[in-house]
Amino acid sequence: MGGQPASLNPDQSLKKRRVGIAALLALALALIGYVTVEINHKARLFGQPAAEESLGAFRQLSVQYAFLVLSAHQASSDPVSELKRLRKEFKSFHSKSELLSASQYYQDLPRTHPLKLNINKVQKFLSENAPLIEQSNAQLKTTLPNLVKDLRNLQTPIKIISEAPANSLIASPQAESALTPWIYLRLALLTILAGFSISLAAILIARQRAARATPSTKKDTQIPRPESLAASAHDAVLNLSKDGIITKYKNNAEPMFGYTKEEALERNIEDLLIPPKLLNRYRKELKPFALSPIATPEHAQRFKTWLQRKSGETFPAEISFQPIAPGARSRISVVIRDLTQEKAKQKNIINALNVARQSEQQKTAFIATNSHEIRNPLQGLLGALKLLNDTDLYPIQKRYVETMDASGRMLLAQIKNALDISKVNEAQAELRADPIQLDQLIAEVITSHAALSDEKGNEIRHQWVHSAAPDILGDKVKLQQILLNLLSNATQFTRDGKILIETEIMTQSPDAIIVEFRVRDTGIGITPDRLGRIYDDFETSNQANADFSASTGLGLGIVRRLVDLMGGQLSAESAFGEGSTFLFRIAFKPHLPALETPLNLARFANHLSPINILMVEDNEINRFILQEMLKLEGHQVTEAKNGKCGVEAAAKQKFDLILIDISMPVMDGIEASRRIRSSGCASADTPIIAVTAHAMPDEIDEFLAAGINDKIIKPIDRRILLEKIRLYCPQSAPKKDPLTDRDASGKIAILDQPHIKDILTQLGADKLQNLMQQFIHETDEMLKLLDPTDAGSKGKLTKETIELVHRAAGSAAVLGALALHQKLNMIELAARSDRADQVSHLIENIGVIWNKTQSELAASIAQKAR
Repeated sequence: MGGQPASLNPDQSLKKRRVGIAALLALALALIGYVTVEINHKARLFGQPAAEESLGAFRQLSVQYAFLVLSAHQASSDPVSELKRLRKEFKSFHSKSELLSASQYYQDLPRTHPLKLNINKVQKFLSENAPLIEQSNAQLKTTLPNLVKDLRNLQTPIKIISEAPANSLIASPQAESALTPWIYLRLALLTILAGFSISLAAILIARQRAARATPSTKKDTQIPRPESLAASAHDAVLNLSKDGIITKYKNNAEPMFGYTKEEALERNIEDLLIPPKLLNRYRKELKPFALSPIATPEHAQRFKTWLQRKSGETFPAEISFQPIAPGARSRISVVIRDLTQEKAKQKNIINALNVARQSEQQKTAFIATNSHEIRNPLQGLLGALKLLNDTDLYPIQKRYVETMDASGRMLLAQIKNALDISKVNEAQAELRADPIQLDQLIAEVITSHAALSDEKGNEIRHQWVHSAAPDILGDKVKLQQILLNLLSNATQFTRDGKILIETEIMTQSPDAIIVEFRVRDTGIGITPDRLGRIYDDFETSNQANADFSASTGLGLGIVRRLVDLMGGQLSAESAFGEGSTFLFRIAFKPHLPALETPLNLARFANHLSPINILMVEDNEINRFILQEMLKLEGHQVTEAKNGKCGVEAAAKQKFDLILIDISMPVMDGIEASRRIRSSGCASADTPIIAVTAHAMPDEIDEFLAAGINDKIIKPIDRRILLEKIRLYCPQSAPKKDPLTDRDASGKIAILDQPHIKDILTQLGADKLQNLMQQFIHETDEMLKLLDPTDAGSKGKLTKETIELVHRAAGSAAVLGALALHQKLNMIELAARSDRADQVSHLIENIGVIWNKTQSELAASIAQKAR
């Protein structure tokens, strides 16, 4: 107990000396570095050249800003030639700003310094607008007004930046002279201390070299020991000879493999640890390193494989091996890590992901099924309202029916969006391109809130700012839901006040129309701390009381998702106690108006010839509503209560059209359609339209595979139903009607002159002329894809081309181009039926019809406009 303490062995002593030398050198370098930084900092602070350089950078930024503003205004007036210059000036401004923000002066400014805050505003402007500058010319033109507005908002920060350096960059000479002695004194003391540290380190290095000159009895001390670099105490470390004999067996090797040290040493690793089926791989991966005449750390290798325990159990492992000096018996050092737990964790993660995916799929299926069950009775309600509205009603009764119909459709949209929200989260939601009449859409939204608004004493109005309603294409349902949620939010937190929906066209071009929607209220407002989070899920104003009930906080979250999905921008403004304004902007495509006007649809609907229709539907209410709609048009309807009955009915006679529900007992609509198509029965080639309450994207593919031509979503819109009948049953077109007038030779007339007179009276000559020019442009583009000389297509049209043909046919009907309308209808029907030879035949003379249509249409409009 009282003996002398044990002395350190040479390895330990050498290690301590190395640590000491490293510490002294690190201290010396740190002191020298500190002195250097201190001197540089003072030189920057007081040095006239550095100050002048920073001042120049500030001034250059101001000048470049002026050039950028000028080029932006010039691009607005002449975008074709000036967009390239705008991009160049923007990049120059960006470069000057980056140079300034990288300067040491900027880095040394406090975070809350006014100058630094304004420079940050410039950086924010650049980061937000850089992606816009890289857009195509067409896209950049539409965003130019926003860029000019942002540049205008940047005037004050640029002014502050350009004026600030003149007063703050150059420090006073008095301050410099007062601090200089202290700098020199600190420099002297730190230099002495650094020199002392370096001297002491030099002495220790000399002593270490002397110690190395002493002969050692242990040859192995001069050989690197890679096994000492094992990454963890849980790893096993082995040394192997060139023949694979285990010469060292240490660290965690015994518990990992189950062999004791005595059992493992002098045994070949192939016999002990390598599973027999992996011997070839082991020999291929490891032995080249063991036999290599060069032994350097660069030969290190790591790979994953399976090893074997004493019990015969195999386990995943990561092996790192490295050659040792060639003179020693041990040629390779091996570090082995057991990956059993890691693999188990990975498996648990994969299982958890699979469970989550299954849960998500079950949720989607649940929502789809329940939305179907909800929409079925809702379809009956809305269908009955439609039929009631077609009867003789008093004006007040008609208003009640229209209000119920609008509210019911709003409810239907909410149910449909239960599916859409999950699809938005999974980036699967589809955007439609519906013709939108904004005034009508907003009026419907306001009407649906009329009762609640009256109850709370609120006045709701809509107005256009500096513009009129444009004709646009977009997703009508999603836009309606955005406005519905914003109006619901405003109504909830406003009492005895006013709610104003403002709409304004921000930019308009042939490619895009950007509309800004503003929902203003005089409600309780939002506190500043919550305004930035107001569009988050489950975020509420937290101001609920007896007058203002609390909300779930989901409505504005849905708004955020839908605006993002539609590629729009969203913001909010509020003054607590005074009211709030919710704004969003969306870019829409321009639309040829009147494609869906009630006048044209009524003219068409009232002259459809009767056809024979098979209706397969299990719901009695749905059958009644659909049958009444079809009978009002004079069609013959045969009913079938399930898919099996539908297959039997289709086999008995030839129907012109089959309308089939998807979810039915006994046999669903998909299986029934598949059997009708494959049976070769009388109606095997009859067009089949699915009438369903839900249609997920993957289900659409299943419909097509079963032979279903198209779909109609419940509740059935009468206009859409008639359009589908026209599309798939051209024989339902009237034999004698203004829309299909024929000349004396029996050929169909080029134009419907009475119809052109009607739309000229409604729209006026100027607007009709503009519509005709747009119609000519769209049709020319479509006809380029129907080139009869293109032998490569052989009459096969892409889905996109078919849609263009469909759109052009609708436009032709609107403008009274009878011959072109009929020709395009026939091409579309043949293309959708995969009749390529018929398509090729139909497009042979379409150019002649189109040329006659253009000339006669222009002459007719000019004559009637006089």
